[in-house]
Amino acid sequence: MMGEGWTTTDLGHISELITSGSRGWASFYSKNGNPFLRMTNLRRERICLDLSELKFVSLPKNNSESNRTQVKLGDILVSITAELGKIGYVDFEPYSETYINQHICLVRTKRGAVETRFLAYLLSAEPQQTLFNRLNDAGAKAGLNLQTIAKFPVRLPPLPEQRKIAEILGTWDRAIELTSALLAAARTRKRGLMQILLTGKCRFPEFEGQAWREVQLGEVVSVDQQSLRSSTAPDFIFDYISLSDVESGKIVENLQRFTFEKAPSRARRIVKPGDLLVSTVRPNLQGFARVTEQQQGCIASTGFAVVTPKAKANGSYLLHYLFSHHMESQFHSLVVGSNYPVINSSDVKRFKVCLPSVAEQIKIGNLLDSCDAETLRLVTQIKALHIQKRSLMQKLLTGELRVPLDSASISIHTPMRAGG
Repeated sequence: MMGEGWTTTDLGHISELITSGSRGWASFYSKNGNPFLRMTNLRRERICLDLSELKFVSLPKNNSESNRTQVKLGDILVSITAELGKIGYVDFEPYSETYINQHICLVRTKRGAVETRFLAYLLSAEPQQTLFNRLNDAGAKAGLNLQTIAKFPVRLPPLPEQRKIAEILGTWDRAIELTSALLAAARTRKRGLMQILLTGKCRFPEFEGQAWREVQLGEVVSVDQQSLRSSTAPDFIFDYISLSDVESGKIVENLQRFTFEKAPSRARRIVKPGDLLVSTVRPNLQGFARVTEQQQGCIASTGFAVVTPKAKANGSYLLHYLFSHHMESQFHSLVVGSNYPVINSSDVKRFKVCLPSVAEQIKIGNLLDSCDAETLRLVTQIKALHIQKRSLMQKLLTGELRVPLDSASISIHTPMRAGG
């Protein structure tokens, strides 16, 4: 039977302390001092705390609130304003007295009443998240009071099963953390390579001593070669690339399909594989991408300049160059101070780029492309791990899937390794 042996209780019955942080501590902010946890340190997708943007406070001596709002190993933190129900689990012994602000509720359970990591996973699961939002105490302004938290219902399996479920889900979290760290390292590596390769500071041995030249982009590319005419057949069907369809150097997969007569008026630019799309609306947001075979036959918005490399320019090299510091400064100089930053195709042609030989461009482009491929592989893997974890949470935290308690069986629950 689903959930056999599970019991229903509420947080108040299994907790020795339910409290929230103090107001007005922003005046105690300091560069050093004691860590001060805020809602930004809680993550929706994982229970481990995000300490990358940590604030510190320096409290007056004998502050009466410090003991009550100090976190300890095993505490569960719940956001109780704005983004309700974000869960954080204190899985480390704080190296210093660490406090919470007024937007966080601290739940400290009774010793032996529950496996606290299991409880944190349970509270972060979709059914409990839905309930947190339904229990909103403040109407239009989201908020939960401590009495509501104390009455929050939870269903618990026996303690040994709680521990095993927490162990299984922890395995997935560790895999996500490791893969996320590899992703951050891959992105840092690419930024470093761009800095040295796109400036000529580091050369491949076979190209040492060969000169680079600075040219205007229009000398080595064509811009906006083809557009649909007003006489285009009304029933002509195409997939449309809008400005919002380009993100992080790529074009999204699920494009909208239109007939010419029902398409947006901006749907005019004819593109082909190998072309580069350069957003001329807010170009400082770097809406740039390369058209691939997947977008064969698509039509792009006139909010893009369609850049077609000529023989002396390599498309991969130029795409990465668009994201370089040299280009960022040029975009910034054109749009600074404008409420609605827009450039035109003539501006695009006048941009200055530094070019080595085509052979060196190709080698640089290929290396940076391989960095992008590694980044995409890791992003895809992280998404897959999250999907696997959500599926497990759905089954394990409801009793739909019961876990055997012998340690040998845990191997069937191992996620994919971060390396492949």
